[in-house]
Amino acid sequence: MHQKILILFLVAMALSPSCGMNTTNENSVSTPGFMTATLPGISTPTSAATQAPTAPLPALPPIEGTTTTQINVRSEPSTIGNSLGTIAPFSKVQILGRESYGAWYQIIYLNSTDGKGWVTRLYVQVDAAAEIPVIQTEADLGVSGLVIQPINIRSGPGTVFDSLGSLSPNDVVTVTGKDSSGEWMQIKLKAGVGWVASEFLKVNGTDALPITAGTTQIIPTGESTGSGTLVPPQLTYLQDNDSMRSPSISVQLSSLGTGAVQFNGNVSSPDGDTEDWLQFTSDHPDILIGVKCSTLGLHVELWKDIDPVGESILSCEETEIFGIESGQTYSLRVVVNESAILRVTPYILILELVR
Repeated sequence: MHQKILILFLVAMALSPSCGMNTTNENSVSTPGFMTATLPGISTPTSAATQAPTAPLPALPPIEGTTTTQINVRSEPSTIGNSLGTIAPFSKVQILGRESYGAWYQIIYLNSTDGKGWVTRLYVQVDAAAEIPVIQTEADLGVSGLVIQPINIRSGPGTVFDSLGSLSPNDVVTVTGKDSSGEWMQIKLKAGVGWVASEFLKVNGTDALPITAGTTQIIPTGESTGSGTLVPPQLTYLQDNDSMRSPSISVQLSSLGTGAVQFNGNVSSPDGDTEDWLQFTSDHPDILIGVKCSTLGLHVELWKDIDPVGESILSCEETEIFGIESGQTYSLRVVVNESAILRVTPYILILELVR
């Protein structure tokens, strides 16, 4: 009896779930204590409005060049631009770009208000492999023109109008209009406008230019017509702000290189540009200086350093040989004679080695 009771007790204990014995049930589900799931990354499209702005492309680094002679730095790509200063021969310059015709380089020039200036390409040597970018200038915003040979700027569309100055080859100008015949182009100046013959100007897009003047018959003063006499207006030549320290041009005369140079200029009286300064050096002790003028309205002085050289004064249509010191810097001052009459006096200055 006691054995049966003991056997039944042991069977009951084996079947009890509270017992520490491990049992397995195929239908039971194993439940973990705690698990953190990590989802794979999902790429969510970002709208253009929420994308980070793209950084601007870095500016191209300046291109190095070397001056081959002393050159003027101008406020614009033209010899009628204000002179900002000069750069000595064989100086390094940092080129930022060029205008569309490639005749002028824009360089870093810290003496200007914006830290930039323009120099003619003719006197800057650059690595042939260098690619100089085009910089948009004021002329490029409208219709630009390239001067292909020396020309006079007139106050009206014709040679009978007063000369306001001159342009040199490779000057770049803004063209603002034309006459009805298309033979004369109106260009923008620092103070107003002027006119140049279209045959000496390369212009792209002349068809888009407005006609700003008709063909006018000019009657010489003293000759009368039924409607009266038309006389070209008398204007002054614009001030170009050159000086002894900042000459209009600086040249080196050499027995092995440039032996002669001719400079075309204008001075006006009693207002406007009353004097011009030119600078030169020479490796030869004798130099011929001559001046040609349309009137007897000016004279030329030879200076060394800050003093005139003796009585070395030339008047219109005079030529003289001067003895100078080789390798020294000299200046020529072209001065308009005082006059109460408002007029512009064009001139040609000639320098030539005497060998």
